[in-house]
This record gives sequence, structure tokens and C-alpha cells, in this order.
Amino acid sequence: ERLIFLADGECLLGLGGDNGGFVQAFDLREKRIIKQEKAATHLHDAVLGETGERLYGAAHQRLIVWDLTG
Repeated sequence: ERLIFLADGECLLGLGGDNGGFVQAFDLREKRIIKQEKAATHLHDAVLGETGERLYGAAHQRLIVWDLTG
């Protein structure tokens, strides 16, 4: 499991899972989930790309990439 704050300080990403994985985006001001996506497998770790537009997740023998711009 992992928590990642976006650069604007207004959004927190949470990821992890058990048999299946997930990525959730939380609006910290509104205190609510603004987006939730399933991943093909449990996510062990993740990092934001340099521009903050992509999230790279490490899973069981695979790399998963999410576009955060849309």
C-alpha cells in the first residue's frame, strides 16, 4: 500500500489491494473520493512522473501506467 500527495496539496492518491489492486484519488478539501480505478493486480509501490501527469505502479511482474490528466 502507498499514499502519495500530489504537488498541489489538494489531492491524495491511495493504492494497494489484496488479490486485485486499486487506485483512489481523494479530494482533501472536500474529504471525499473523487476517482477510483481497479488495477489488474495488487500494487506494491508507485511513483509520480516528473510532470505529475502519470502514475507508474509496480505490481506482480508488471508496470502499470495511469494518465492523471483526464
